[in-house]
Amino acid sequence: MNKLIEYHNQSSTEPIPDDEHEELSITDIFALIKRHYKRMILTTFACGVVAIGVGLLLPEQYKSYAILDIQGTYFRHPLVSNLVSEVNDPRELNSMRASLLQYALNDRFLHDFGERFNLYRYPPESPRRLEEREALRDRIEYFSVSPTSFSIATIADNATLAFEMTNRVLSQITHTLIERRYLLLQSARDAIQRQAGVLNRTLLELDGSSMARRQRQVLEEELIKMDTNLKELRSIYTENHPQIQQLESRNRTLQSQFQELGLSMQTDKELKDVFSSHTSLGSSQEIYDNLLKMLSDLNIVLEMERDRGNVSYLGVIQDPNVPLAPISPKKPLLLLLGLGAGAFLSLVQVGYLELQRVRFVSPEQAARALGVSQLGELPVLIEEGKTLLIEAPKRSTQALPFKGA
Repeated sequence: MNKLIEYHNQSSTEPIPDDEHEELSITDIFALIKRHYKRMILTTFACGVVAIGVGLLLPEQYKSYAILDIQGTYFRHPLVSNLVSEVNDPRELNSMRASLLQYALNDRFLHDFGERFNLYRYPPESPRRLEEREALRDRIEYFSVSPTSFSIATIADNATLAFEMTNRVLSQITHTLIERRYLLLQSARDAIQRQAGVLNRTLLELDGSSMARRQRQVLEEELIKMDTNLKELRSIYTENHPQIQQLESRNRTLQSQFQELGLSMQTDKELKDVFSSHTSLGSSQEIYDNLLKMLSDLNIVLEMERDRGNVSYLGVIQDPNVPLAPISPKKPLLLLLGLGAGAFLSLVQVGYLELQRVRFVSPEQAARALGVSQLGELPVLIEEGKTLLIEAPKRSTQALPFKGA
C-alpha cells in the first residue's frame, strides 16, 4: 500500500484537497535537477557557444578619443572687450563651443576626410555618397566633459585607423577655431582702420576750413583798415599820389584773395554744416583718438596670436590615444548574456517537461480521488507465449492504477 501509484490528472473527477498537497522540499529540488541536469548543462553550453560565435562573426570596432579645452577667453579679450562678444552664461558658452565644433566638421571637411582614409565606396556624384557622409559624421563623437572641455572621439575598424582619424579631426577643430577668431579680429581691425582713415580726412578738411575762415577774417579786417586809410589820403591827396596808388593795388590783391577764399568755403558747405563748431571738431577728435587706441590694441592682439601653435585660449588636455581593445563586440559580455539566456531557456524547458510528467500520489489520495474504498496491487505479468491478459512493458515492474472493490 505504500507503493506510489501512477495517476493521470485527466482521470480525476474530484480535486485533491489543498491541505493534502505536499510542499516542495530540498530533496525534491535536487531530484528535479538530477533528472534534468544534462539537458540544463547542454542548453546553457549551447547558448554560450552561440554567443561566442556571434562575437567572433561581428566586426570589431575601436574608439580613439582626445580632450580639447576651450577657455572662455576665446570669446573675449581684455584689450578689445567692446568688439569681441562677452558671454558669461555657462550654458550659452557651452552651446557656442558645441556650435564651433559643428562648424569645424562641415561637409567639405567630411568629403576630404572620407577620401583621405578611403571610407567611401560610392563616387561623389552618387546619391549614396550623402548617406555615407552622414554615417561618417555619426562616427565622430564630441560631448562636454567639463564646463570648458570637450571629448572628441572617432570609431574605426582598427586601432591605428581610429588614432589617425581622431588626430585629423582634432587638428581640423583647433585650426578652424584659431583661424575663425583670428579672422574676426582682423575684420574688426580693418573696419576700425577704415573708419579712422575717413575720420582723419574729415578732421584735416575741417582744420583746413577753419584756417580759411580765420584767413578770410584777417583779410576782411585788413580791407576795412585799408579802406579807412584810402579815405583819409583821398581827402588830402589826388588819385595820382604814389601812396594812394600803392594802397589801391594792395586793395585789389586783397579783394581777389578774399573772393577766392569765399568760393573755396562755399564748395565745402556740406562739411561745414556737419562740423561747424569747435565742439563738433573736439568731439570728432576724441572719437578719432579712441579709434586709434582700439586699432593699436587690436594690432597687439593679432601680433600675440600670430603664432598659431601657442594660443592661450585653446589647449589639448589629452592627445589622441591608440585603443588597446575594441569597444564592440564585447566578448565577455556576450558570453555572459549567452550563458544567462541558456540558463533561462533551460529552466523554461525543465518547467515544461515537468508539467508534462505523470503526477504521483499516495494510495490513500488515489483511493479518495477515484471514489473507491480499497486499492490493491496487481502483479506484473511476465510475457509467456503469444496470449497475454495484460500487455506489460519490458521493464521489470510498473505501478498501474486499479479501480475496484
